[in-house]
Amino acid sequence: MRYKHLKKEKVFENKHFEIYEEDLVLPNGNQVRWTFLKNYIAVGVIAFTPEGKLLLVKQYRPALKQEIIEIPAGLVDPGENVEKAARRELEEETGYRAGKMTKVCEYFRSPGLSSSKMYIYHAEDLVKTCQNLDEDEFLEVLEVDRKEIDEMLKTPLDGKTMYSLNYIKCNLKK
Repeated sequence: MRYKHLKKEKVFENKHFEIYEEDLVLPNGNQVRWTFLKNYIAVGVIAFTPEGKLLLVKQYRPALKQEIIEIPAGLVDPGENVEKAARRELEEETGYRAGKMTKVCEYFRSPGLSSSKMYIYHAEDLVKTCQNLDEDEFLEVLEVDRKEIDEMLKTPLDGKTMYSLNYIKCNLKK
Protein backbone atom coordinates (compact mmCIF):
# COMPACT_ATOMS: atom_id res chain seq x y z
CA MET A 1 0.00 0.00 0.00
CA ARG A 2 1.13 3.54 -0.68
CA TYR A 3 0.45 6.79 1.13
CA LYS A 4 -2.94 8.23 0.25
CA HIS A 5 -3.44 12.00 0.39
CA LEU A 6 -6.96 12.84 1.55
CA LYS A 7 -7.36 16.52 2.35
CA LYS A 8 -5.01 19.50 2.57
CA GLU A 9 -5.68 22.95 4.06
CA LYS A 10 -3.60 26.07 4.50
CA VAL A 11 -3.39 27.02 8.19
CA PHE A 12 -0.94 29.95 8.03
CA GLU A 13 0.60 32.27 5.47
CA ASN A 14 2.99 35.25 5.51
CA LYS A 15 5.32 36.83 2.95
CA HIS A 16 7.97 34.12 3.45
CA PHE A 17 6.08 30.82 3.63
CA GLU A 18 2.82 28.91 3.98
CA ILE A 19 1.99 26.13 6.43
CA TYR A 20 -0.38 23.31 5.49
CA GLU A 21 -2.00 20.44 7.32
CA GLU A 22 -2.82 17.35 5.32
CA ASP A 23 -4.72 14.19 6.21
CA LEU A 24 -2.90 11.06 5.01
CA VAL A 25 -3.55 7.33 5.08
CA LEU A 26 -0.28 5.52 5.87
CA PRO A 27 0.80 2.26 4.19
CA ASN A 28 -0.42 0.37 7.30
CA GLY A 29 -3.90 1.89 6.95
CA ASN A 30 -3.63 4.35 9.86
CA GLN A 31 -4.77 7.89 9.23
CA VAL A 32 -2.64 10.83 10.41
CA ARG A 33 -2.55 14.61 10.07
CA TRP A 34 0.79 15.89 8.71
CA THR A 35 1.92 19.51 9.07
CA PHE A 36 4.40 20.89 6.57
CA LEU A 37 5.85 24.03 5.10
CA LYS A 38 4.97 24.80 1.50
CA ASN A 39 7.75 24.77 -1.04
CA TYR A 40 10.04 27.75 -1.18
CA ILE A 41 13.36 28.06 -2.92
CA ALA A 42 16.53 29.51 -1.41
CA VAL A 43 20.05 30.10 -2.67
CA GLY A 44 23.45 30.18 -1.01
CA VAL A 45 26.72 31.37 -2.53
CA ILE A 46 30.31 30.24 -2.06
CA ALA A 47 32.48 33.23 -2.94
CA PHE A 48 36.07 34.34 -2.47
CA THR A 49 37.35 37.90 -2.69
CA PRO A 50 40.01 38.64 -5.32
CA GLU A 51 42.51 38.32 -2.43
CA GLY A 52 41.35 34.73 -1.79
CA LYS A 53 39.28 35.34 1.36
CA LEU A 54 36.01 33.41 1.81
CA LEU A 55 33.02 35.73 2.10
CA LEU A 56 30.71 34.89 4.99
CA VAL A 57 28.07 36.85 6.84
CA LYS A 58 27.34 37.01 10.55
CA GLN A 59 23.75 37.75 11.45
CA TYR A 60 21.35 37.39 14.33
CA ARG A 61 18.80 34.61 13.92
CA PRO A 62 15.80 35.16 16.22
CA ALA A 63 14.83 31.46 16.21
CA LEU A 64 18.28 30.66 17.67
CA LYS A 65 18.49 33.81 19.81
CA GLN A 66 22.08 34.26 18.69
CA GLU A 67 24.31 35.35 15.84
CA ILE A 68 25.46 32.69 13.40
CA ILE A 69 28.02 32.71 10.61
CA GLU A 70 26.71 31.66 7.20
CA ILE A 71 27.44 31.81 3.52
CA PRO A 72 25.58 34.67 1.79
CA ALA A 73 22.06 33.43 1.04
CA GLY A 74 18.43 34.31 0.60
CA LEU A 75 15.08 33.43 -0.87
CA VAL A 76 14.32 33.25 -4.57
CA ASP A 77 11.47 35.60 -5.45
CA PRO A 78 8.43 34.01 -7.15
CA GLY A 79 9.20 33.57 -10.85
CA GLU A 80 12.83 34.65 -10.41
CA ASN A 81 15.62 32.67 -12.07
CA VAL A 82 17.61 30.79 -9.39
CA GLU A 83 21.04 31.83 -10.66
CA LYS A 84 19.87 35.44 -10.93
CA ALA A 85 18.71 35.25 -7.29
CA ALA A 86 22.13 33.91 -6.24
CA ARG A 87 23.82 36.83 -8.00
CA ARG A 88 21.39 39.30 -6.40
CA GLU A 89 21.84 37.91 -2.89
CA LEU A 90 25.64 37.88 -3.14
CA GLU A 91 25.74 41.52 -4.16
CA GLU A 92 23.04 42.67 -1.73
CA GLU A 93 24.67 41.01 1.27
CA THR A 94 28.40 41.34 0.55
CA GLY A 95 28.80 44.16 -1.96
CA TYR A 96 30.47 41.89 -4.54
CA ARG A 97 29.24 41.10 -8.07
CA ALA A 98 30.16 37.76 -9.64
CA GLY A 99 31.51 37.54 -13.19
CA LYS A 100 30.89 33.80 -13.27
CA MET A 101 28.38 31.67 -11.37
CA THR A 102 28.35 27.84 -11.33
CA LYS A 103 25.72 25.65 -9.72
CA VAL A 104 27.32 23.33 -7.15
CA CYS A 105 24.26 21.42 -5.94
CA GLU A 106 20.61 21.49 -4.99
CA TYR A 107 19.02 19.66 -2.09
CA PHE A 108 15.84 19.43 -0.04
CA ARG A 109 16.31 21.40 3.17
CA SER A 110 14.21 19.32 5.55
CA PRO A 111 12.06 16.82 3.63
CA GLY A 112 10.24 15.56 6.73
CA LEU A 113 8.72 19.01 7.24
CA SER A 114 9.01 20.81 3.95
CA SER A 115 9.41 20.51 0.22
CA SER A 116 11.70 23.56 0.17
CA LYS A 117 14.85 23.43 -1.84
CA MET A 118 18.29 25.00 -1.45
CA TYR A 119 20.63 25.73 -4.36
CA ILE A 120 24.31 26.36 -3.74
CA TYR A 121 26.35 28.32 -6.30
CA HIS A 122 30.06 29.04 -6.60
CA ALA A 123 30.73 32.65 -7.58
CA GLU A 124 33.97 33.59 -9.30
CA ASP A 125 35.62 36.68 -10.78
CA LEU A 126 34.23 38.97 -8.11
CA VAL A 127 34.19 42.75 -8.46
CA LYS A 128 33.60 45.05 -5.50
CA THR A 129 30.40 47.11 -5.75
CA CYS A 130 28.37 48.11 -2.70
CA GLN A 131 26.26 46.29 -0.16
CA ASN A 132 22.50 46.83 -0.51
CA LEU A 133 20.74 45.13 2.40
CA ASP A 134 16.99 44.72 2.66
CA GLU A 135 15.25 47.02 5.13
CA ASP A 136 14.94 44.23 7.72
CA GLU A 137 18.42 42.78 7.18
CA PHE A 138 21.32 43.49 9.53
CA LEU A 139 24.55 41.58 9.01
CA GLU A 140 28.30 41.85 9.15
CA VAL A 141 30.43 40.70 6.21
CA LEU A 142 33.39 38.53 7.19
CA GLU A 143 36.43 37.73 5.05
CA VAL A 144 37.88 34.43 6.27
CA ASP A 145 41.12 32.60 5.47
CA ARG A 146 40.77 29.04 4.15
CA LYS A 147 42.88 27.79 7.06
CA GLU A 148 40.03 28.73 9.43
CA ILE A 149 37.56 26.31 7.81
CA ASP A 150 38.50 23.29 9.95
CA GLU A 151 37.90 25.25 13.16
CA MET A 152 34.62 26.64 11.84
CA LEU A 153 33.40 23.12 11.10
CA LYS A 154 33.70 22.33 14.83
CA THR A 155 31.15 25.02 15.69
CA PRO A 156 27.35 24.93 15.25
CA LEU A 157 26.50 25.85 11.67
CA ASP A 158 23.46 25.76 9.45
CA GLY A 159 23.26 23.06 6.77
CA LYS A 160 24.09 25.20 3.74
CA THR A 161 27.21 26.59 5.37
CA MET A 162 28.38 23.21 6.67
CA TYR A 163 27.92 21.71 3.20
CA SER A 164 29.71 24.65 1.55
CA LEU A 165 32.72 24.56 3.90
CA ASN A 166 33.14 20.83 3.31
CA TYR A 167 32.74 21.37 -0.43
CA ILE A 168 35.52 23.95 -0.35
CA LYS A 169 37.80 21.58 1.59
CA CYS A 170 37.23 18.71 -0.83
CA ASN A 171 36.89 20.47 -4.19
CA LEU A 172 38.33 23.97 -4.15
CA LYS A 173 41.86 23.42 -2.92
CA LYS A 174 44.32 26.22 -3.53
